[in-house]
Amino acid sequence: MKAIRKKPGCAPEIIEVENTLKALQREVSGYIETVTIASDAVIICNEEGRILGLPDNCRVCGVDLSERCSSSAPKAMSSVTCRRPTS
Repeated sequence: MKAIRKKPGCAPEIIEVENTLKALQREVSGYIETVTIASDAVIICNEEGRILGLPDNCRVCGVDLSERCSSSAPKAMSSVTCRRPTS
């Protein structure tokens, strides 16, 4: 599937990634967490990013997620992949 990859300090890039759990975990270097930002867009991020001390990546796909990133939840968006959910 086509996706937009956004790494901290880097410009977003369009990539091709397999629509499998293993491939998505590889993209975020760990367990995945999904964050729905619109009815047709999902962010996939590292579920343990904050615990692991990964850098915040709070502006993704033109959406500022600073509130989500600064919450007390143990997560950060380090490498993220935005994709359209499948039905």
